Amino acid sequence: MKRLLFIALLLAFGLPLGVSGKVIDLRVKGVEIGTRYRTVLRKLGKPLSSKNGGSYPCDDDNRMMTLRYPGLIIKLIDEDERKYFFVASMEVTSRR
Repeated sequence: MKRLLFIALLLAFGLPLGVSGKVIDLRVKGVEIGTRYRTVLRKLGKPLSSKNGGSYPCDDDNRMMTLRYPGLIIKLIDEDERKYFFVASMEVTSRR
């Protein structure tokens, strides 16, 4: 009896949670978290400014690069091999 009640409650409350999630697209013109630096330049073009230096707050070992576009700030960090940078965060500051 307890088992039947548990299964009924699980079905009543558990199924709607798994089905009701929304998918959010977190890309800007094809650029998303994990995109390599060269791809960012190819898709968005030359930034208004580029700054090397500092370290990403969550990762003290990796170097950071900040790219500024109109209405967009992209922070990239280098990979373990220190050959390639990839997008770690993006901040959208304009609707455009």
